[in-house]
Amino acid sequence: MLSEYDALNGEALSRLLAGGTKLTPYSPEIMQAAQKISFELFNENANKDATFKQVYEQWKAFRQSVYNWNRVNELSFANFVTTSST
Repeated sequence: MLSEYDALNGEALSRLLAGGTKLTPYSPEIMQAAQKISFELFNENANKDATFKQVYEQWKAFRQSVYNWNRVNELSFANFVTTSST
């Protein structure tokens, strides 16, 4: 499923770029604001809905447990392949 997603997005991106689309990453400030607001909404929903809270708490624990793996494996690989000259 992930491979299909990546392949289709790559094709779509190629079409966009061929049509003149310019890519601009979000600034760190925008990303930080989006993260802050997202977690505020998650916490608000968790306070209102016991089922959401149960899933959210489990997700937060899982998310924290995979950070080290993602930093070592996923992030280092992504940084390498996106800055490699070959």
